Amino acid sequence: MPHVAGDSALFYAAKHDRAATRAAWLYNGGSLAVLAGLAIAVIRDRGCEPLDLGSCRDGDVLHVTAAGLALGGTVATLAGIPFTRQAWRLQARAVWWNNARFAP
Repeated sequence: MPHVAGDSALFYAAKHDRAATRAAWLYNGGSLAVLAGLAIAVIRDRGCEPLDLGSCRDGDVLHVTAAGLALGGTVATLAGIPFTRQAWRLQARAVWWNNARFAP
């Protein structure tokens, strides 16, 4: 938030930037992990003999890796939600303190 002025507004803007950066790292990293897990699962399942529940007969480590990446990515993405909410609150405070300079 480079367009705020005043000590309090700059303080909350800096805190907002940190929280938003954390949320972005968690969202982006989680999304990449989910996509990598899905890609590994799709590539591995080509040409295998499926069992009743849809998994491959040979059951190797790549299925566990794909599931772990997808689950870990989902958890990381969900962990970004509190940081996003915190960033929104801090952004509102920064704007409020910035606009308070213009109040009579």
